[in-house]
Amino acid sequence: MRILQTKAYWALVLVITACAVAAEGSTWEKDYAKALSASKASGHPIVVLLDGVANPKSMKDTVASLEQSDDFRTVSRKFVLVQVEGFKISQIRELDWCTKESEPPVAAIVDLDGKPVKTYTELPAADDMAQDMAQAFADITLDKADYTAAAGDDKSAVAMYWDVLTVKPPLPAAERARRALSEAGRRGRLKITAVEPMLEAHEFLKARRYLEDINSSYAGTEAATAAAERIEEMTKDSSIAAEIAAQEREEEAAKTLEKARKAAADGNAEDARILYSKVINVYGDTEAAKIASQESAQSRKASAGKAAADPGKMKQDCDNWMALASTAQANDHQTEAIKWYKKIVDTYPGSSYADEANKKLKELK
Repeated sequence: MRILQTKAYWALVLVITACAVAAEGSTWEKDYAKALSASKASGHPIVVLLDGVANPKSMKDTVASLEQSDDFRTVSRKFVLVQVEGFKISQIRELDWCTKESEPPVAAIVDLDGKPVKTYTELPAADDMAQDMAQAFADITLDKADYTAAAGDDKSAVAMYWDVLTVKPPLPAAERARRALSEAGRRGRLKITAVEPMLEAHEFLKARRYLEDINSSYAGTEAATAAAERIEEMTKDSSIAAEIAAQEREEEAAKTLEKARKAAADGNAEDARILYSKVINVYGDTEAAKIASQESAQSRKASAGKAAADPGKMKQDCDNWMALASTAQANDHQTEAIKWYKKIVDTYPGSSYADEANKKLKELK
């Protein structure tokens, strides 16, 4: 069973993520055009540092001063970071907004459309810039999450709301994310009622999977907690647990039966035989095993009919396969020999060739 997503679990994820990020440096792009493309592809906004006349510090010093801040390193993972060196802003079409500033900026936060959210004519303290970045990321992500939730994709929206909280945004944004998570949790809890008809119909495997999906889609909310509780109740009920196991076996047997049918339809008689045998021998207590036994018998009967209709072909096939089996056996390739003997038995059951092949198989065992 997958891990049940609870508030405590997600709180731990936030702490671990923050610690892991704090231990690593940031990756900076050098090409703004590539950074803009990466921003659109990833859905992450941009932080751009501009070197040159307006920035007396070297780019190396600027980056070093920012990355001294744990908060900056944490929130920077939600951004595409780019350095534009040499103050060649006028040569970069995507940064035409920089040339319109009364004072050339030294840094900026840019949204997914390449528009500045905030510009800086002086480099701020790293923690202050981190707060601005957290606010920008929160605003962009919350709007996207709200749109996603309205479109009915709560799973993606819930993940985005939690993503906002990982950057420790200002209080209003954090409260907005928590309210949205609470609302999503209520919606998810209402969906749990759909499990009742499944339970009444003894569709326990379907019910458990439905609850697991709720648990995953609404991670960290009251819906996930309620779903986890229902799953736990089902797990503790021995009769339900036994029926779930039986239903899983039926499902696995049915999938194997479909593979056997496909192999037979494609003319792969040996593969079909192996798969039918697996259904019958491994899943003998299932409905699929009964069907497999019938279809396998019909297949053997059809093969016997073909042999009777064309004894010349049967003789040619069996002589060839027997020769291949004998050669393999003489060279100690028993698996190969068994394959050819079984092909004779399966293709021409009830024939004298099949009787001979069965004798050889017994000798090999």
